[in-house]
Amino acid sequence: MVKKQFPQGTRIELVSMNDPYSPVPSGMRGTVDCVDDIGTIFPTWDDGRSLGLVYGEDRFRKLTPEELDKLKEAVTGQASDGLGEGWEQRPIQVGGGELYVHLWQGDGWSIMTEQDRFPKQQQEQGGMTFG
Repeated sequence: MVKKQFPQGTRIELVSMNDPYSPVPSGMRGTVDCVDDIGTIFPTWDDGRSLGLVYGEDRFRKLTPEELDKLKEAVTGQASDGLGEGWEQRPIQVGGGELYVHLWQGDGWSIMTEQDRFPKQQQEQGGMTFG
């Protein structure tokens, strides 16, 4: 049930973490990478951390469609103001090497969540990516 509620790519926001050390601050947003068989949700937080959430213990919520639209607008605006140029000028370190980003392709480009871009694949794979 938790896997269906929070498929890979779901954007969430932490309300509070039931952890005395609470390494992830309240209000931090992240993207769900996967949910394990016992229901622990593993997001990548926007600050780069990857601490999992215990469903029923930690408090968090999905971002609303309106919040996702606002986020997309903000990223689009930043990209048009030169953020995209910054990404194009340096490699981004990822799991298996380096990623080079090119955002500009003239007219008709947009920013989408992974769920918006690949809805059928998300559904077929139960929200998990295998590879």
